Amino acid sequence: MTKQEKTELQKLIGKGQAEEAIEKLLVMPMHASRKKEIIALSARYRKLKQRNRSGLLTFQDLNITENQIQHSLLEFIQEPLDQPLSKERSIDQLYPKRPILWKYLILSTLVLVAFASLAQLLNIVQVWPQASTPLQLTVFVTDTKGNPVLQQEGRLHIPIGNRALNEVIGENGRTNFGDIALGNKGDSIVIGLEAEGWEIVDGKNTFKFTGEPIQLIVKRDNSLGTIKGIVQTRDGQAAIPNALVRINTDTLIRTDSFGVFKIILPPSMSVKRVEDRYLLTVSRTGFETATEYYSPRSSDADIRLIKTN
Repeated sequence: MTKQEKTELQKLIGKGQAEEAIEKLLVMPMHASRKKEIIALSARYRKLKQRNRSGLLTFQDLNITENQIQHSLLEFIQEPLDQPLSKERSIDQLYPKRPILWKYLILSTLVLVAFASLAQLLNIVQVWPQASTPLQLTVFVTDTKGNPVLQQEGRLHIPIGNRALNEVIGENGRTNFGDIALGNKGDSIVIGLEAEGWEIVDGKNTFKFTGEPIQLIVKRDNSLGTIKGIVQTRDGQAAIPNALVRINTDTLIRTDSFGVFKIILPPSMSVKRVEDRYLLTVSRTGFETATEYYSPRSSDADIRLIKTN
């Protein structure tokens, strides 16, 4: 080995580039015993890197072993490569003694394993804990008087954790959501209601999940009982004020000065489903009476009256 080659190897080792130094040494001519030693160091270094990539080493262990390999390389290049390796040094370099810390770690591990096995045999502790039993969320949907409503007619939506729960409201207003992780206990949940003509009372749909049943109070909204529109002449050029609008057979209202009418019926008088309709009968002196069906949640009614001769 030339002086220049030795200097170059020393620089690589000093920079922590032991792998590059080993590769350069492997291609150099040397005595068989020296070749055997550098091959062993190369194998040890590759194994070290593999264990580090697998996460099997602490930073301290990695640092100690890398320093040992670098020290062995520095000693290796100090002697002529064509001379045989001394027996004492080769043994120390190929199989260096592990730090005394390893002895304590191995001993501690054996003691822990022994105690764990004994505890399992005596049934004192469970070495493998049982999986947590999943929780269930039960929601009772009732009206303001506590009566169950919307049985098989609506749905509940509840996002919890990383899941979106969605179930049809069941018999007696009861809806069950199962397989909820124990870790979600104590979470704040928001319950969404999907039911035509119904709404949650006062918007109170946020609850704390404790595992106990939750009561969701709902009421009918105004959408199915709202009727509105305008009454105009046949050509739509003039509004007809004070026109009489009969809703079905029992409700009467009149248009205002702009021909507009609007009423919100009480739940007892409104239709129960969005598919149902109201019959509007509109009359005004000097005009022919007109009838028209009005669907809730639709656009405003536009009723045209024809003047009489």
